[in-house]
Amino acid sequence: MKKNMSILILAMLLLLTSTNLCYATDNLNQYEILGKSYDGFRTAMNSNGLLGYVDNEGNPLTPFIYDGAGNFNNGVGIVYTEDENSREYSAIDTKGEILKFKKELGTVDFYNGRYGIVSVPSNNPSLPIKSALIDSKGNLVTDYFYDGIYMVNGRSTGKGGVFLVNKNGYWGAIKGDGTVVIPAEYDNIQCYSEQSNVFMVSKKEGSSYKYGYIRFDGKILFECKYDGVGDFTNGYGLLDQSGKIAIVDINGNFLTDFVKHAIVDVNGSIFTDLEKYDEIYEFNEGLAVVKSAAGYGCIDQKGNLVIPCKYSSMDFSKNGYFRAILQSNNTEVTLKNPLIDQREINVYINDRWLYLDQEPIIENGRTLAPFRTISEALGYAVEWDNTNQSITLQNSEKIICLQIGLNEASVDIFDDGKKAETILLDVPPKLINGRTFVPVRFLSDNIGAKIVWNQDTKTIQIQNDDLQLKVTPLVQTKVTP
Repeated sequence: MKKNMSILILAMLLLLTSTNLCYATDNLNQYEILGKSYDGFRTAMNSNGLLGYVDNEGNPLTPFIYDGAGNFNNGVGIVYTEDENSREYSAIDTKGEILKFKKELGTVDFYNGRYGIVSVPSNNPSLPIKSALIDSKGNLVTDYFYDGIYMVNGRSTGKGGVFLVNKNGYWGAIKGDGTVVIPAEYDNIQCYSEQSNVFMVSKKEGSSYKYGYIRFDGKILFECKYDGVGDFTNGYGLLDQSGKIAIVDINGNFLTDFVKHAIVDVNGSIFTDLEKYDEIYEFNEGLAVVKSAAGYGCIDQKGNLVIPCKYSSMDFSKNGYFRAILQSNNTEVTLKNPLIDQREINVYINDRWLYLDQEPIIENGRTLAPFRTISEALGYAVEWDNTNQSITLQNSEKIICLQIGLNEASVDIFDDGKKAETILLDVPPKLINGRTFVPVRFLSDNIGAKIVWNQDTKTIQIQNDDLQLKVTPLVQTKVTP
């Protein structure tokens, strides 16, 4: 539903990487590990194709007797056994204790120990499957009058216990106790950002759609009367009206008038003096290609022109470089991203520049770097838990857990027969503009790559010869009129 429009620069990264298969043993049997570790347990399958759970050292939590098993979620895993006629669902906690669901509930689509989603076929096969909510004990809290109930960007809580619902072709939202937050009267409803607490909604008017915003508590911020909206991130959103945009906040306030272009940087500063550009394309590696009457160039996140508009075409920045065609002689040139020289500290992975939306800092003699981007570039899957401000990363070999403000981390190497090790940090992880920063020394010692801080050049060099580089390759992707 979201329209492509001029730029709202809001930092967000939602990249998850897949986990390779590995194996765990319990004396005589060998099991194939099927998923990532959640709450200290992984889904696994034995040689007969039956499923169960093992801990991070491969010790079985359950017997391998299930036909299906999902990842642990808020300390609970969902399993089922089936025969020719039906499935029987159960919930298993971290102690291996079981809650069996009544068969008449139907399919258990989601359960986290507090509430869940169940669904049954409708009486009419041509109609959608009907869904309902259940409580912690498996009792219905709504009837089966929803055509669908869906989580909102949240594995464990349904984004604060709020679920999207579809009823008779229209969309709304309810809480985990069944309370209606947003009536099912919208043609579409979305929430793209993990950190956003705002829904983008739309209603059809004639042959077109109009868009607005509603907060998760049900407060209507902006009625559906705009031509488009952008995702809310870090408390900011944008509205499109007749091709011009206005930046708004989570309380329903206009922060700008409707203008041709507007930018919000990672610090929340707003820039609107951009009328001289015909187009501003999406930002990549901190810079955006712009088009003016003079040609193509680039601006930074404050709207400053950092590459003059003198090119007939230009790529987006990739690994710190642009390719462009000079208008004067139609020659292809390679341009260095100006941010590399502007920054005090740069990060390189296998000698390729890694763009960070916030550069590393030096604090009390310690170098701290943004954790997520570096970890993901090295092949780790990263998850952020806003409730307790913790961050977890894992690959097929280990899982690492940290918490903001706590100067210790948990590092657990899978299937080595040892419990997780507690590692002390020189400086605890800290949040800076919504990003988790950790000491480079911790990264070097625990993330599985050689990481060297060069004091003379103020660079962090990361070397991993076995890494299939996650940094985007330099390719020709020209912006053309």
